[in-house]
Amino acid sequence: MRTWVRCAVLGAALAAMTTFACAQTPDASAAGDPAVAKHVHPEVTGVSLDTIDSDKAVLNVGLNVMADRDLDLDSIKVTRLRLNGMPVFASPLLGPIHLVAKTVWVAPKPLQITIYLRDLTSIEPLATAVNNGVLTVDGEVFAQIKLGFMARMALMSSNALVPVKLHQEVKLEIPGGSFGKMGAGMLLQGAGLALAQMKGKVDGLAGGLRATVRGAQLPRVVAVTSSYEVQDSSGKASTVVWNGTGFLVDAHHLVVVAEALEPWAFDPELELAVKAKQVKVKPESLQLKGIVASESASPVVLELGKQLSVGTQGSLKSHEVMVPSEKGGMPVKAQIADRAESPNVAVLNVAGDAFAVSSAAEGPVDASSHWDQVAVFRPAHGDDARANETEILLVPAKMQDGRISFGTSVDSDVFGSPIFSADGLIGVVQDEGGGLAWPDAAKTLKLTTTK
Repeated sequence: MRTWVRCAVLGAALAAMTTFACAQTPDASAAGDPAVAKHVHPEVTGVSLDTIDSDKAVLNVGLNVMADRDLDLDSIKVTRLRLNGMPVFASPLLGPIHLVAKTVWVAPKPLQITIYLRDLTSIEPLATAVNNGVLTVDGEVFAQIKLGFMARMALMSSNALVPVKLHQEVKLEIPGGSFGKMGAGMLLQGAGLALAQMKGKVDGLAGGLRATVRGAQLPRVVAVTSSYEVQDSSGKASTVVWNGTGFLVDAHHLVVVAEALEPWAFDPELELAVKAKQVKVKPESLQLKGIVASESASPVVLELGKQLSVGTQGSLKSHEVMVPSEKGGMPVKAQIADRAESPNVAVLNVAGDAFAVSSAAEGPVDASSHWDQVAVFRPAHGDDARANETEILLVPAKMQDGRISFGTSVDSDVFGSPIFSADGLIGVVQDEGGGLAWPDAAKTLKLTTTK
C-alpha cells in the first residue's frame, strides 16, 4: 500500500532554496527523488521597502521561477518566514501559474509582507536592516503543483519531498535614496520610543496580538491529519492524507472544518477520477488524528474512535467547478463540496479530562465589524511537533456578505484554525479567503456561546 500526503517537488537555486508541494498527494516523509527535484529552479530576487509609517512597515519580496519542463502551479506560499529573526507572514501568490520550459517566470506582483510595529518586542531587527541595507531571510517556500488525480497517483513512486530551509542574505532596497533611509530611520526611532513607553506602563504588552494569543490561545490549537483509502481499477489501495487545523473551544469539544471528516468531497480531480471509474473512495477507511503540541511536555495525541467521537457535523452543500482537462482539451465540470458555507464545520467530542482548557472568550462580531489584524494558526504536523513550531499569522479582516473576509489569503494548512481578534474568538477559517463567524459556527454546531 502506498501512502500520500501533499507531495513536494523541490528546486534549489543558488540564491534561494525552495520546497514545492501539492495538495492531497503522496507521502512525503521519505527523502526526495532528485530526478523530480531537479526540474524546478526558484529564486528570491530581492526585498524592497514599500511603505513605512508609525504603525507598520510593508516589504515586497521578489520571486522568479524557472522550470526545465512545462509545469502548472496552483499557488506559491511561504512558511515559517523570518526577516532578521522577526516572524512575518507573506500572503500566497495564487495561480493558475504556467511555467514554460527553460523560461524564467517573474511573479507579476511581489510577495507582500506587513510588519506591525506594535507586534515586535523590539524595533532593533528592523532598524538594523534599514541602517545596513541587508536582510537575513529564513523560511520555506512551497508551490502547489497543478496535477490531475491520476497524475498524482503516477507521481507517487517518486516520493519527491526534499525539505530544504531557505536561508539567505538579500539587499533591502529603500526608495528615496539617503533621504528615504533617513526618514525610515527617524520613524523607527519614534516607534521604538513609543514601544518602550508601552512596555513600561503595561507589563507584557510588548508583542501585541501575536504575543497575546501565543500565551492565552496556543494551548487550544490542534494539528489535524485525516487519511482515507482510494482503490484503483486493479484493486490496489492507496492512502490519501489531508492536513489542517482544529481547536479546543473548551476541554471537551474540538472544532474542525467538516472537510477534515470528508476530505474526498472537496477534491475536484478525485471526483472526476471517481466519475470515470478510475478509482473509488472507501469512506469507512477514514482515520483522523489530532496533535496537541506543548512547549515542554510530549504532544498529546487524539484519535477518532478512541479519545474523539463525532458530535455535530454540518450537512455539506455542493457546487459546480470547471477543472482543466489533463489532456489539454476543454475544461470539464466537477461537483464538489463548498468550503465557504456554514455546514463546513464540525465538532468532535473529547473524552476524559486531559486538557485544562477553559471555554474560549468570544469577541464581538456584527455585519459592520472590521479588524486591522486577526490571528490565525498554522501548526506543525508530526507526532513530535512542539508548540513553538506553530506559526501565528496576522492578517487584516472584515465582515463581508455574512462571512469573515481576509485582506490577504492564507493556505490550506490553516483551514479549521480559530480566528482571534484582540477581544477573543470571532470565527473559524474555512478557505483561503476567510471563514465563518463564530456565532454562525456555534449555531451550526449547537454549541452555547459565551459573552
